[in-house]
Amino acid sequence: MFAEPSASVEDGIQLDARDYRTYVLRNDQHGAESGISMGENKRYGSDLTESAINDALTRPKPISLSEREVGGDITSAETPVPVAAWVRFPESAVRVNGRAVAWTKRAVWVEFSVRDGSTTRAWVWASAVDRR
Repeated sequence: MFAEPSASVEDGIQLDARDYRTYVLRNDQHGAESGISMGENKRYGSDLTESAINDALTRPKPISLSEREVGGDITSAETPVPVAAWVRFPESAVRVNGRAVAWTKRAVWVEFSVRDGSTTRAWVWASAVDRR
């Protein structure tokens, strides 16, 4: 179903791709009257930028062991254990300070913080982990 020619997103009507172009052009022409200029993001603020989106999409993810490599009989830590571990990323292996949150005979699930402050987890070989 297509939106009526006079409909706007503010009216709660969803636009398909063909109608979106018309809406954007009309909003751009009348933006000065409404006090909103093209490209401003009043609802979410400046934290949602193209650069921030690109950073999130291209942020390296650690390479975790497969379920078969981890093995069975997973033990969860009641209190995470401070560890230093080698974690493999697509570009290289990195030594991180983190916490062991679970383990098997062969592998350890390490939780650690990355440069942007977010926390991530990866299964690594037990021989790549040392207690701190």
